[in-house]
Amino acid sequence: QPIPTTHRHHTPTPTHQHTPRDMGYTVAPANVFGAAGSVSGNVCFVDDKRVAFPAGATVVIFDVDSRAQKILQAQEASGTYSAMAISPNRRFLAIAERSEKPAIVFYD
Repeated sequence: QPIPTTHRHHTPTPTHQHTPRDMGYTVAPANVFGAAGSVSGNVCFVDDKRVAFPAGATVVIFDVDSRAQKILQAQEASGTYSAMAISPNRRFLAIAERSEKPAIVFYD
């Protein structure tokens, strides 16, 4: 029996896509990789064992000993970051968002 040279398959397109949030689920990243080089002050040492860096719409606080990550999400859904700074005593981390309504967020 000959094998057809072309095969057309039609997949129906759903009229409404459900997101995990619509279905009652919470989605959170487990690990984030990469770094945003366009962010001013893009690497901050929080203390002797932890470093903070932006990656996409998150800021990652990475523990170099345990290799664990704490992930801080942008306040605006589509936001990224324009600058980061750590206070001289390393108690506060300031993150400037880049979005339609930017904000500066301080973490203790």
